[in-house]
Amino acid sequence: MPKKEQTGPQVVGISKLYDERLPNLGLSDYKVWRLMRKDPTITLARQLCVAPVLAAPWSVEHTKDAPEGAVELVTESMMPLRIHLVRSGLLGCIDFGWQGYEKILGLDSQKAVYLRKLKPLIQDTTDILVDPDTGAYDGLRQRVPEEIDLRVDETLLLNIDVEGTYWYGQSLMEIARTPYDRWEDIDKAATRYDNKIAGTHWLVHYPAGTSNYDGVELDNYEIAKKILASLESSGGIVVPRQLERLTDDLTRDAADAWVIELLTDSGAGSTAYESRQKYLDALKVRAFGLPERAVLEGEFGTKAEAEAHADLAILNMELRHVLVCQQINWHVVNQLLRLNYGPATDNSVYIEPAPIADLALGFLRELFTALIGTPEGFLELTEKIDLEALQDRLGVPLVPAGEPDAPGVVPQVRPNQEPDDMDDLLPMQDLGIGI
Repeated sequence: MPKKEQTGPQVVGISKLYDERLPNLGLSDYKVWRLMRKDPTITLARQLCVAPVLAAPWSVEHTKDAPEGAVELVTESMMPLRIHLVRSGLLGCIDFGWQGYEKILGLDSQKAVYLRKLKPLIQDTTDILVDPDTGAYDGLRQRVPEEIDLRVDETLLLNIDVEGTYWYGQSLMEIARTPYDRWEDIDKAATRYDNKIAGTHWLVHYPAGTSNYDGVELDNYEIAKKILASLESSGGIVVPRQLERLTDDLTRDAADAWVIELLTDSGAGSTAYESRQKYLDALKVRAFGLPERAVLEGEFGTKAEAEAHADLAILNMELRHVLVCQQINWHVVNQLLRLNYGPATDNSVYIEPAPIADLALGFLRELFTALIGTPEGFLELTEKIDLEALQDRLGVPLVPAGEPDAPGVVPQVRPNQEPDDMDDLLPMQDLGIGI
């Protein structure tokens, strides 16, 4: 059996790594991606990718091999950072394909190592370091204001859609870039169209020759220009007497007829621009894994179909959330376990993200309601269900140990006792419910 990796770095399009830095192919594109964030459609898509995930809470789970106090340590270290970490991590991955952090650890009063801070690093000035022999992730290098290398244990790297060992991942902004550029080109063309064609314009037809205008014999071209200038400035005009022939439709097309009319754009030309931009807006939304029917205005299809599309989008968000939590477990939670309890405790405690659309949670709520609503059901199932875990999952507050009993009480039922005969009372705390 091979004892070590035999293949080199797996990076598409790069035949040689000149040093331990992984070439940052997206470096010149960061400015463009930041500019794209100002597009309203892209802004909406980014927010929809992140907001539902932020609303999905974490729980700290453990195996039977978890050391005593490990769950509390991970909870106290990670839960205060959840919103900041998930938001900055997902936006960094969506915009640039990856997000790097510097870990800042600390010691508490019990000499336990805990996570004080995760500092996000700007992608433009940060390089990903790799093992030049295998391409394995080997830390981060900050280039400004001075060059600083951070080891693997000093960093956290979050990324999505990684190919091979190119740890920069795939920016969703880059996927949306082509429809964004085309949308901008069409918008510029539409603006030129509006400026040059759209709107209302005066048109003066004049016959060849001269006419007496205001007592002066002038070329009809000069007279037409004077008429046009007066019309555009909403002033009064003086026209040759021949203009009266306009009142006779039979002479309108005569060679010596004067005709004044308005040219108005019907808007047919702008319709093509609008439909093309609408299609490109849909492509922008698709780039973020969101079916456009679940995000943009729906014109066709049923509500059920739109909801099905929304379910697909939610599933995609949940998968990203799971991947992010998996990387956090590997590189942060396991590190805390190793530093405090030894390397054998890896994966004994881990962060579990709640599903965005948690059907199981609805079932558990119904189960809990049934349990506390029927004493018979409570007595029958109390020995089969972990009530403490159920209450923790549902967020039911508990009275801390050692505090006085709460005033609420519920009936206690002895076996075979009818509900009408209940005369003994059981403190509410025994059910683990705080009032």
